[in-house]
Amino acid sequence: MVNHGVSKNVMAGAFEAASEFFQLSPEHKELFASTDIRRPVRYDTSSRDGISKARSFLKHYANPLEDWVEYWPLHPPSYR
Repeated sequence: MVNHGVSKNVMAGAFEAASEFFQLSPEHKELFASTDIRRPVRYDTSSRDGISKARSFLKHYANPLEDWVEYWPLHPPSYR
């Protein structure tokens, strides 16, 4: 993986926070559910029946950070 100069500690923290987000209850994640690709934060999953294997994602704007971080999830607290 190319990290573009980001330290290993920062990368590890980002992966840990993302993992914690995906372990949250569906109610927390659904707050960000949208098919609108222009939303600053968007969560979606490929599983519509709750049974099939799914590929879930959370995408958000991040540059410049100070313009977008307020839209990021509050849970888990480590995400921000």
